[in-house]
Amino acid sequence: MRERAVLERENKALAPAKTGAPAKAAPKPAAPALPPKCAQPSPWPDADCDKSQPSAEKTRSRAIALSNVILEGVLKKTPHAKADGGPGPFTGSFDWHSAVHGHWALLSIARVHKFTELNDWLEKRLSDAALGTEFEFLKKNKRTGFEVPYGRAWLLMLLFELAKRGRKSTQFAVITRGVQDDVLSYLERATLPENMKTGRFIATHDSWLFAYLLVALSEPATDAVRNRMRALRKGKIETARSKIAAVTPAKSDFMDLGAVLALIDRIDPIFTGQPSPLVMAPAPPLDDPPLTITNEHSAGTVLVQVWPHAVEARRGDKPSCSRFHARMNEMFSRTDHWADSFESVAHWVPQFMWMGMWLSAGRP
Repeated sequence: MRERAVLERENKALAPAKTGAPAKAAPKPAAPALPPKCAQPSPWPDADCDKSQPSAEKTRSRAIALSNVILEGVLKKTPHAKADGGPGPFTGSFDWHSAVHGHWALLSIARVHKFTELNDWLEKRLSDAALGTEFEFLKKNKRTGFEVPYGRAWLLMLLFELAKRGRKSTQFAVITRGVQDDVLSYLERATLPENMKTGRFIATHDSWLFAYLLVALSEPATDAVRNRMRALRKGKIETARSKIAAVTPAKSDFMDLGAVLALIDRIDPIFTGQPSPLVMAPAPPLDDPPLTITNEHSAGTVLVQVWPHAVEARRGDKPSCSRFHARMNEMFSRTDHWADSFESVAHWVPQFMWMGMWLSAGRP
């Protein structure tokens, strides 16, 4: 199994090889048999938090398992989706935004779990010069709307992670301000719901609400940016709040907008109101089989649904703790939903799983 092999080697599987790149991950494990409880109409039932919460050792082993899958993806040389790719570190993977949030996840995992060799390789790979090359590429493609808002919002998360390390050169500051403005300008000119004719909200890559979430998670510190966020909340989010709560995820969606709003209310640095309530209704089961055109996004939706529970679990709420860890235990038992097919799940679901773990750890 991938996880056991990596644990036996400790972090050597994540160390830079002599060629300057991390060693390739072990072969993917075969999907395990469906656990009996997963075979029932509903996913694993919520268990007492003390029983469902993983140990520190298991949490670390999960971080290593996710890192292996994500690393394998970002090292792919050709974008699998045949989409445009940047000229620097975000070339390859499945597409540009997958490379970006893959690097964000690896960076934060490496820092939180002290994978020093992986961290050193990433910091060198994501130098100011390399990021500057990608930023110039974005500026040249601004008129086409390339990766607005999704990929550029994920880039804000990556820049925020680098800022935590003390990265603060003039070039880095220019890049951060430029990407912030790209995303905020989109949020200011776009409508919510995105399709005003039909009143439809988008719960995929062009989601307005998800882009706002990533801006908030990147913790913008300047008064100018926070004032723009206040105006967006007042003029768009608050006026659409009841409609957002009523949206039901479609099969093609990979997020739950009600959960996104609930999470925004709990992490937004400029929000002072009453957070939207969490839904504790029975969680929907994972789709089986997962690797089909019509339902490959189900893992993303169910993960986003437990992100706000991850925040409340950190704050000591027992029901949220049970809900979050029950779902994560189920997800880690189902490698077919996150590690098997690069095209359908492995290029993005591990990053969404890490987001939940990061939130439950208090966004360290």
